[in-house]
Amino acid sequence: MDFQNFTVEEFATNESFQNWYLQVNEADIVFWEAWIKEHPEKLDEIEKAKVLINNIIVTEKETLPQEQIEQVVNNVQQHIKNSKQHKQIFFNPNQKLIWAAVAASLLLLIVLIGNNFNLNDETQPVQAQKIEYIERVVNRGQKLTVSLSDGSVIKLNSDTKFRFPKKFESNKREVFLEGEAFFEVSRDTTRPFTVITGELKIEVLGTSFNVQNYDHNNAKVAVATGKVKVAAIEDLIENVVLKPAEMVVFNKDSISLTKSDFNPKEELSWKDGVLFFNNNSVYEIFEKLERWYGVEFRITKGANLNRRYTGSFTNESLNNVLQAIKFSTNFNYKIENEEVIIY
Repeated sequence: MDFQNFTVEEFATNESFQNWYLQVNEADIVFWEAWIKEHPEKLDEIEKAKVLINNIIVTEKETLPQEQIEQVVNNVQQHIKNSKQHKQIFFNPNQKLIWAAVAASLLLLIVLIGNNFNLNDETQPVQAQKIEYIERVVNRGQKLTVSLSDGSVIKLNSDTKFRFPKKFESNKREVFLEGEAFFEVSRDTTRPFTVITGELKIEVLGTSFNVQNYDHNNAKVAVATGKVKVAAIEDLIENVVLKPAEMVVFNKDSISLTKSDFNPKEELSWKDGVLFFNNNSVYEIFEKLERWYGVEFRITKGANLNRRYTGSFTNESLNNVLQAIKFSTNFNYKIENEEVIIY
């Protein structure tokens, strides 16, 4: 859905936007926080929409006559007209807003602004269920294994943030990831397991798979066992279903998914403490070593780093890894505390 052309009233009556503002759906919260950060030019409309939502009264009713719909719209328009703060916001019942669907819906969401207007005496605000979340942050140079309340086990790689409910809801299991993790999900056909990472939503019933989504890099999902469905949170792309030994790469620039087979050693060996490189450039190697060992690389002018390297290391020190790589790639190095100088 293209939100860039949304008006104030379209934001205010969009269910996903309302969920973000009311803080009742974690997926919507993650999406809208990222979207707003990427579209600062829409902040004015966002703020005005928040003011409207702040006065929302949610009414649940089986039917609503057309004259009551018109009365609601007129009431909203009159309130806005009388408010200097919001004098530029207008509701048009002919637009594609919630008014078009009111009469046909069993669960109605009506924006009622003004304390003196009610459809009936039984109107009650929606009470959002409070979910207690736990967050685990894994710094560079570290790894962590987390056990969830449903029996699922998650291995977190370095430089990763993982957020999950202390106790899952009765109808779903939803977690949030920034970085890389290997999931071993306990099977539960009544509660799908969903991983929200950036703009992607990964859904399974019970399986094992790897997710990698670091800043500035393309996101990857690789399946070890079972089946996995990968989709975009806002339906920007078609869903992709993955089987064992299949992976998908999400290109953040072109907003596209590319499906292929993968080398298990290359994508999954990290969880067993193995550093694996497959014809990687020196720059790619340094980026991985920074996370693995918790160091920073500083490359001096004149260093020749045009070669590539293939190899693997199990529980080796940083010095031993660099010694092996330097003979094939022709560079020198010096380790000073948490900095590696390449020359």
